[in-house]
Amino acid sequence: MLRRCAGELVEPMMLIKEGLRKSSVIGVDETSLRGKGRQDWVHVSATDNLTLLVHDNRRGTPAITEIDILPQYQRVAVHDGFSSYDRYGQCRHAQCNAHILRELNYVIETSRPQWAVAMKALLLEIKVVVDKARESGRKKLAPCRKAEFLRKYDESIEVGTKLYGTLRRKKGRTKKPPAAESVIRAAGRKLAGRMEAIRADILLFMHDFSVPFDNNGSERDLRMIKVKQKISGCFRTSVGAQEFCRLRSYVATMKKQGRGVMETIKSVFAGTTIMPALRR
Repeated sequence: MLRRCAGELVEPMMLIKEGLRKSSVIGVDETSLRGKGRQDWVHVSATDNLTLLVHDNRRGTPAITEIDILPQYQRVAVHDGFSSYDRYGQCRHAQCNAHILRELNYVIETSRPQWAVAMKALLLEIKVVVDKARESGRKKLAPCRKAEFLRKYDESIEVGTKLYGTLRRKKGRTKKPPAAESVIRAAGRKLAGRMEAIRADILLFMHDFSVPFDNNGSERDLRMIKVKQKISGCFRTSVGAQEFCRLRSYVATMKKQGRGVMETIKSVFAGTTIMPALRR
């Protein structure tokens, strides 16, 4: 039954891919999946209107390229900073700030550096201001408000620089080996260095209100994969995993578009498959 249903969803999957490539903002993510005797991966590309889940035994660039969303995408991709996504430079990148907040929480809980406390407070403050501005119908923040937030951001990074001495260690041989560094201190230093390097990605949601603060939407789309794995333990075959992802992509997309699960599945078996609507 699953195979029959999945076999009827080729055209809807093509439409979902087309819609994702044309969307102004997409979220991308991946999660591990236990296959028969190995670890596989499920990749998600999603908007508030569309969901595409793809099973692959690879995690990085080869799988992402074969899925063929990001290679053609030219707008804003929101993700958790996984290095393979950064290879696609034709699109703009936005950082999932939920991940940044988790890392800041770790640094704060382990060593409580002033820069991390200030940075966490700043990101949450910007989120509140942006949300209120969006709800009131505004399209952007006042230039003076953005300048104030940028100044505070840079001040926090400067405090981190004074604390750690240098945020990014030079690679290769040096005349004098660097002093030993604790794991906790290294975590803080590396996070501060990354936040300095990708400031534009982290704060893109402040400049462009169409960009979300985080990538939680894509993570929610992956949640059913974890539920399925928790119940079944693993997929016995790659074909079964692929069919499940195809059916789940269709059902999740139609739910986002206001369709009932039984309504959409019945349409597939009746030969009158309801097609997903595309909008930018």
